[in-house]
Amino acid sequence: MRLFIAINFPSGALSYLQDQQRRLEEVALEGRFVAPDKLHLTLAFLGEVSLADSAHLSSLLREVEGEPFELKLQGLGSFRRGRSALWWVGIEDSPPLLEYRERLCNRLLDEGYDFDQRPFRPHVTIARQVVVDEDNTPISPSKGYITGVNRISL
Repeated sequence: MRLFIAINFPSGALSYLQDQQRRLEEVALEGRFVAPDKLHLTLAFLGEVSLADSAHLSSLLREVEGEPFELKLQGLGSFRRGRSALWWVGIEDSPPLLEYRERLCNRLLDEGYDFDQRPFRPHVTIARQVVVDEDNTPISPSKGYITGVNRISL
C-alpha cells in the first residue's frame, strides 16, 4: 500500500482550508480541488509499504510522539508547472513542527525506511492543475488560522 505520514486537521482548520479553496475557485478557469477528507500536511512520503511495515510504522509514530503544538495556516501560494499550478496554503514558521519532523525522519532512517528526503517546505495542497486567468486580480491575502496538532497519522 502507498503510505505517507501526515498531520490531519480538525474541523475548524478544514473549514479554513475549504474557504481558501473557494477563494481560489473564484479565479480558477480549471483545476482539481482536493477533497476535504484528503487535506493534510505531509511529513514524510514513504511510497509502497507492506502491511507488516505499516503496523511497525504505527508503533514507531507512537514512540516519537511529542507534546501537542500549534500551527498557523497562513498564505496562499503555488508551484507552477507549465500552464497550470499546484496551489497550497502555507504554514507559518514552527520550531515544534520542524523538531518533530526531524525526530521522525531520524527514526525512519534508523529503522531503514526509504522516504522522500527533499527539503521540507510545509504546506497543505488544496488544488492541482489549476489554471488562473492572468488578467484576473490576484487573490488578496486572508487572515491565518491557528490549529492544534495532537497526533500524527499514516
